[in-house]
Amino acid sequence: MRLVTLLGEDLAQSLGALYTLRQEIREILLLVNHDKEEQQRGERFKQNLQNFGRTKGLKWRVMMITIHKSDINDLKQLYQMMIEDEKETIFFPSDATTALTLILSSFFLQDGRSVLSYDAYENQICYIKQGTITTYKADLMSIATYCAMLGYEIVETISEKQFIHNKEEVLQLFKHEARFQKVRRALLNNDNDFPYKHYGDIMKILHNIGILKKNQFTHESARRRLQGQLFEEYVYWHCKEAGFDDVLLGCKIDFSPNSEEKSHVFNEFDILFIDDNRIGTVECKYVHRLDGLAFVYKYDAIIDYFGRTARALIVNIYQREKKRGREENFYGSVLRRARLGNVRVYTDQIFDPSRFQTHLSWMKGHHHPSSATKA
Repeated sequence: MRLVTLLGEDLAQSLGALYTLRQEIREILLLVNHDKEEQQRGERFKQNLQNFGRTKGLKWRVMMITIHKSDINDLKQLYQMMIEDEKETIFFPSDATTALTLILSSFFLQDGRSVLSYDAYENQICYIKQGTITTYKADLMSIATYCAMLGYEIVETISEKQFIHNKEEVLQLFKHEARFQKVRRALLNNDNDFPYKHYGDIMKILHNIGILKKNQFTHESARRRLQGQLFEEYVYWHCKEAGFDDVLLGCKIDFSPNSEEKSHVFNEFDILFIDDNRIGTVECKYVHRLDGLAFVYKYDAIIDYFGRTARALIVNIYQREKKRGREENFYGSVLRRARLGNVRVYTDQIFDPSRFQTHLSWMKGHHHPSSATKA
């Protein structure tokens, strides 16, 4: 099969279809506008697909064809060249411009060939051929596959094997979160006057999971785990329970692995998941002071790397006696700005699993741009 693909604005919108057809594809023709910036994007995507094909043992030949003009006659000649020597040539416009999509689609359909579309929000492929429309779900990708197809490299994760044996103890800590918060705050502040003996159940768990030994931190890494990772583990288990296709904890990604050393772009995600080939991330902040607007802008920018279907959830448990967390960290205009960028915020004094599940349901939902701002 030869797949003719128009380079669209959002490259991630094509991944589900390319991955589903991976075994059938022999050749990919990338149609790219002559604009210099588009040529650079096309070349990068071409290299990423070639690298992915090699690592997966796929016999892909990826070529880039420049579109210099868009009048009917030139496009007709381009079409004739694209279908030459290949019986099964399918047109896949992806996230491309409407005019080129309509013109080239008409050539393929009039000639009895196929046109393919992919709805990344529904993860659904649609085949159109000779007046017949066939739809089916695209194959599910792992986070690693999604990243590899975009040319990103996962350089670090925290393996579930490292913390699964503490799962029940961690769930138990947060079942008694108010008591756990007091002990945690005292330990992190080195408060020797705190009545630890009245919190024997919490202290026992912290000893059992290796954070404390004789009421002292076992290591500096144990302090860091109490400070943030324990909460990330707890949220991770809720995400696993929600049934996402793949979930990673402490996932560090290099978004430009092939660039010069000084030009690498790294970002670390507390929790990264994929569901129906849509990426989502959960930022976990167990702190009472947080620059909410800065985090919203940060995640609005970061999820752009994963395409328009990506979503982010910021979870802030602020541990304050007075109910000022929402007003201080995420006031109304910040929450409105977040929703415009496909970012949700859950903030509370005590983690409420049922409220959190409501947010996860949004993360699992199918949200087109028209509905995303209303979520």
